[in-house]
Amino acid sequence: MFKAASVRDGAAVRLGIYNRGNWASEDAWVVYPNDWTPGTELHSSQIIVICKRTGRVLYEGSAQDEG
Repeated sequence: MFKAASVRDGAAVRLGIYNRGNWASEDAWVVYPNDWTPGTELHSSQIIVICKRTGRVLYEGSAQDEG
């Protein structure tokens, strides 16, 4: 089993990305790479948003969920 990332359906994820472009969260998968390292607990999650229809990467970067 692949354990380097967790994938969630975009419809079930509350995205805090402000400049999303022309797509809705229901149209995408949200990938959370497992990049946690000790001592970095208070930082924003890094995510990759992938279009369900085309497989194209729509966004890669901060989930803006810090705090």
